[in-house]
Amino acid sequence: MAFTALFGFMWFFLLFLAGVTSSVSMLQPAIAFLEDEFNLNRHQSVGILAVVSFIACQPTVFFLANGVLDMLDFWAGTVLIVVFATGEVILFAWIYGVDKGYDQMMHGADIRVPSFVKFVIKYVTPSFLLIILGSWFYQNILMIFLAPDDDTYNELFLVKMFSGDDRAYAIGAMAGMGLFMLLLIALVEIAWRRRENAK
Repeated sequence: MAFTALFGFMWFFLLFLAGVTSSVSMLQPAIAFLEDEFNLNRHQSVGILAVVSFIACQPTVFFLANGVLDMLDFWAGTVLIVVFATGEVILFAWIYGVDKGYDQMMHGADIRVPSFVKFVIKYVTPSFLLIILGSWFYQNILMIFLAPDDDTYNELFLVKMFSGDDRAYAIGAMAGMGLFMLLLIALVEIAWRRRENAK
């Protein structure tokens, strides 16, 4: 292929732009949260988020070789995505009510969503997600306790991370994620109380 270096550069540059613009759109809800709930202007919200993001990224930069990125990707990008999706669909369909949610989807819509979607959201989606979570839990957690002599035991991600030389980094990554989640929960709680007091 002619001009491989040029096409390679163009491809990865476009991929870089796609990643950056996706990151900006993912940060927008956090910016809107700070603006709406804490009465900050856009510059303040972006500044706070930039500082927090910069600090939060440092462990993955400096301890990349120690598996911190792998641990964060494993929990945040693999496990917790399914956990949060399961929680959201259960909250939407069973707590909030799938009928109320369907009415909200239809409000002002130009295209009608078929009513069988309610059945899918209420029964099919949670079932699939719970099966996926159960299978993962069995293969990755229960197998650690049930089959420690199995040949595949040493290949399990959690076993490799917590039994190797980088165990302290794995524990630190999990502790960091836990603290981050507690911070988010605290901010939501503060915002909720401010809203209740304002009524």
